[in-house]
Order: sequence, then structure tokens, then C-alpha cells
Amino acid sequence: MNIELRVLGGFDLTFDGCNRSALPKKGKALLAHLACAGTEVSRSVLADLLWPLQDEEQARHSLRNLLLEIRKRHADVIASNFGSCWIGVGVVSDVARFKALCKNDDYASLVAAADLYAGELLTHFNLDASEPWNEWIRTEREVLENAARSCCLRLADEALSRDDKSLAIVAVRRATEVDYYNELAQQRQYELLNRVGLSVDAERKWREFGERLRREYGVNPELPTTDSRMIDLSQATIAAALRRQKQAQRKARFAQDLRTLRDAIAAVLTTMNERDDQHHDQAA
Repeated sequence: MNIELRVLGGFDLTFDGCNRSALPKKGKALLAHLACAGTEVSRSVLADLLWPLQDEEQARHSLRNLLLEIRKRHADVIASNFGSCWIGVGVVSDVARFKALCKNDDYASLVAAADLYAGELLTHFNLDASEPWNEWIRTEREVLENAARSCCLRLADEALSRDDKSLAIVAVRRATEVDYYNELAQQRQYELLNRVGLSVDAERKWREFGERLRREYGVNPELPTTDSRMIDLSQATIAAALRRQKQAQRKARFAQDLRTLRDAIAAVLTTMNERDDQHHDQAA
């Protein structure tokens, strides 16, 4: 049986081409984490990631229930023992293949890797009240985005060396799509378009990039230059603005998780009080 797991750009699980993606949200999160790890992951780590608001015993019990539910639907997709879990041996995941391809510099591997990266890891996917897992996926997304951008830029260079201008343009454009706000990728696009005689397009795209940065972050990008020190400086300016935005987003998520925790505690206390009242009524 051919089992394919795709987590780049979204979640898709197929068995011999038939879609079997109907899983609990935390089931999808578990499979994505194991696919990215590419090896065994301890149950305690998974329990802490997926159920951070539960105590250790409750979290491990929740993990056992989730594993049972996944196996009832798809027995071969996941494997485990008393201490660890891992992706089933017969499962082919796009993220594992993408990571392997990015380690190579040959032309075919670069083309395959650029084509395989369909978007960020589990696009628009987060878990409510599971900040450790959300923090993990933000970091993993950044790692994969950096790898994809680097792969596309290397492919553009290789395509130019082969005088394949069309592929070079597609590859560098793909690099800007992976991370639009990465100025190095935008610089490379500007330089490449000018190099192949598309100076009007180069100026237009750079102007659009600058306008968007000023509008959204109040940052003025440096003019394209071959001075690597200037590129590093302007990239650092953008990175600082993005870090400030991410910090604000994390504070907002933390506040939301805190409210969720308080609501859960309040619900437990209410239930306990109701039980006490019932006991008093019965005793009376």
C-alpha cells in the first residue's frame, strides 16, 4: 500500500491515492511533528507539546487515546512503543523528502525540492491553548522557509549557468514567494531581471516591494547593491521590525491561552461547588 503524508502547504493523507485526511486536529499535529522529526520522539515530549495544561499523567493518557483513535482509522500510519512514537515505516512524507533534497546541490535535486515546497508547514494551522506546540511550529516553519528560499536561489544560479533564463526567473520569483519580506531574495530578483534584459519588470517589482515595506512596517529598503555589508544592514532593519511584530503576536497568544486556562479553572471550581452543594442537600 502506498501511503503519502503531505504537510507542506496544508495537511493531506492518502492511501493508494484515496484521501484519508479526516483526523482530529491534534492527530494532524502529531503526524506533522513526527514527519518533521524524521525519527522517534518520546511520549513525554509529545504529551507536553499537545497537552501543556494537563498534568503529566493526564497528558500521557490523552496521548494514548489519540494514538488509539489514529490506529483505528489508519493502523500503518504511526508506530510506537512504551516510550516513543514515530511515523510508520511505509509512510512517504513530503517534508522528509524535501529536507533530504535540500542537502544536495545537484540540478535535479534543486528542481525537485523547489517543486515540492508547496507552502509553509500546515498553513494557518495552530492549536488553541497549546503554546509549546505553536512555538515549535513557528520555529519549524522558519527553518523550512529558509531552506526553501536557499534552494530556490541556488537553483536560479544553476539555471543561469546553464543559460536557462526562464527557469532562473521562475526560481528567483519562487524565492520571493516563500518569504516576500526577505530583502536578499528581492535583491537577487532585481539583479537577475536586469541581467536578462527585463529592467522594467525589475524596477516595478522593487518599487512594489519598497512601498509594501513602508506601508506595513515603516521600513525603507536600501537600493539594490552588490555591497554585502549594505545588504546585511538593510536585512537586519527588516528583521528587527518583523521581530517586534512577532513579539506582539506572541504576547497576544499568551494572553489568549491565559484566559483559556482561567476559564478552565473556573469551570472546574464551578463543578466542584455544585457537587458540594449536592452533597449538602443529600446530607440534609
